[in-house]
Amino acid sequence: DPVPVPVIINPVPVVDSGSSTNMYTTTKLNVRSGPSTKYGKIGVLRQGAPVMVLGKTGTWYKINYNGLVGYVCAKYVQQGNATYGGYLTALNKQMMTNAPVTVYKGTGAQYGEMGAFPAGYLAHVVASCGGWYKVVFGNSYGYVQRAYLSDVCYAY
Repeated sequence: DPVPVPVIINPVPVVDSGSSTNMYTTTKLNVRSGPSTKYGKIGVLRQGAPVMVLGKTGTWYKINYNGLVGYVCAKYVQQGNATYGGYLTALNKQMMTNAPVTVYKGTGAQYGEMGAFPAGYLAHVVASCGGWYKVVFGNSYGYVQRAYLSDVCYAY
């Protein structure tokens, strides 16, 4: 079931992408632009999605939501492994690896390795999910950390 992509007014980019906090959502959860239900909704996380926590404000976690600062109610987030790969934003583009990179079965090393791409490899990216890209890997899909892929610049 597709999740509608919201229009984000004045998005705040994440400066510190956070670290793996081994936390996940316990229910379908709205992501808001500030730490209250008074703030607008900028997205939705499915139940079991991984959450990259940047900090806490009262009863709200400040999170990395696809490279933007978002907030979720802390009582619906708990410690443990995610059971769902997270919110995907569809893409369809070629990107180049800027270093050798491991390809994982999900959005984290806990899902296990599928293989690797060498530096300079032209990968087909089909979606982004937090700090990860979903890529074509053989006859399947895998995930690589976003930091290892760069846009391809063509000289004419």
